[in-house]
Amino acid sequence: MTHHYTQFGIIEQPQQNSSHNIVPFDPYNWENFFFGLIDRNDAEALLKGTEVGTFLMRESTSEEGYSLSVKETSDRVNHYLIKREQQEDGKQRFVISNNVVFVDIPSLLSHYKLRKLDSTPLIFPLGRPSIEKVIGRFKFEGERISDLPFDRGEILEVLSKPEERWWMASNCLGNTGLIPANYVKIYEEGDEISLQNLSSKSSGSTGKRYSANSVESNNNVNEQQQSNKLTTNSWVRVIADRCPSIYDVAALSIRQGQLLWVQELLSNGMCKGANEDGKAGLFPITYVEPVGVTPEAAMPAIDHSSTQFLS
Repeated sequence: MTHHYTQFGIIEQPQQNSSHNIVPFDPYNWENFFFGLIDRNDAEALLKGTEVGTFLMRESTSEEGYSLSVKETSDRVNHYLIKREQQEDGKQRFVISNNVVFVDIPSLLSHYKLRKLDSTPLIFPLGRPSIEKVIGRFKFEGERISDLPFDRGEILEVLSKPEERWWMASNCLGNTGLIPANYVKIYEEGDEISLQNLSSKSSGSTGKRYSANSVESNNNVNEQQQSNKLTTNSWVRVIADRCPSIYDVAALSIRQGQLLWVQELLSNGMCKGANEDGKAGLFPITYVEPVGVTPEAAMPAIDHSSTQFLS
């Protein structure tokens, strides 16, 4: 590993990997790879030694908006200006350097997941390092869409502290959002065991979050282990809603509780499959779990017209 020193601390940089496996990323969690106000020299230093297709988001140092810094070749990083424009109806739009217009940042990132900016699409997001680890003292349900719900005993990574009482954090699934500072404490080894012993009722009644860092009952732990044993040609149940961008034509929109048929497990962390209506597409492995009992429903009649983007 090589290291780079920035205002965020020491960042470990991965060595070149010849496998070139695509690492899935969620464009809606782009705060995970947003580095704030750093200049292009810092961005290039951070991307040095990474794979072609590695990228990060940052604030533009020249105009209002953002910059997308992308490792285009082994020795070249391109910087794409993303202008933020206000429309007459009050809504914002985002215009990238080549004058392509998007309604939001996730739509832009989804578009270039599938298409080249210059010589490569967006493949590997460079994760922003965390400030510290914290653990939930109480369960937090979330009050706004920008909040990150978590369980008592769940371990989180603090990414920034925009306010004294509200911090930006991420969980082990990569979801990000704001958390109340007084609901967590600095994590120390063994804290999860202490919290579990303090109140078994609390940890047992929080409900499943499907997070490997959550303190759950033994049954929930067994179910979490089972979720790592997905098999092809079987039914799985969706554990979290996911509505992909309209530009991500290969992705399947899924909702919690829905049954999906798994055709193939891909090496990039995605499943190829179909819903009960036969609509086919890709969905993340982390969004589904094996069903405890095989449903009576047979394999769905897959609509092959929806699989043209899955090859």
